[in-house]
Parts: sequence; C-alpha cells; structure tokens
Amino acid sequence: MARSGADASRWLLLLGERLGVPPEGMMAFGDTFNDAEMLKAAKYGFLVENGSPALREEVPFLAPPNTSSGVMQVLRRVLAQNGRVCESDFRRAK
Repeated sequence: MARSGADASRWLLLLGERLGVPPEGMMAFGDTFNDAEMLKAAKYGFLVENGSPALREEVPFLAPPNTSSGVMQVLRRVLAQNGRVCESDFRRAK
C-alpha cells in the first residue's frame, strides 16, 4: 500500500480521513514490527498468530495464522455481523 520506508500508519490514517473513516472504525492486519504503528493506529489492529511474538505486547488482537487465511477468517466474521466488530469474538494478543 505504501512505498518502502513509508509509515503505513500515516497512509492508513490519511486514507481514513479521505474516506471519512475515523481510526475507531478501522481494522488493520500485520505480522512484523514494520506493521506495529499501523496496527496501533487502527482500533482493531490484528497481528496474525504466526507473526512476531514480541509484537503481541503492542497490538490488541490476534488473527489466525496467515497459513490458515487468518485475515479472511476475521473479515468473514465481521461481514457476517453486518460489519460490526464484537471484540469478544476475537483473541486478545496480550
């Protein structure tokens, strides 16, 4: 989404601003420390389960591993709930 060396959180927030979506309504997915700021910028930041273990202390939620289509599993659940995120449906990273 962003060029190498660019801060993904900055681009996420800019995109949200242009689309009228505040950070409280955003989801983001990542697996390594280069995703950390983006995962913290979105209210629903998901680290994939097989991502960097040390990053679990910094993000709110865990998605199933990317080897099991973890991002898709989370999105399907949210879409099945008409776009609503029920925090209790997802594993906390901490």
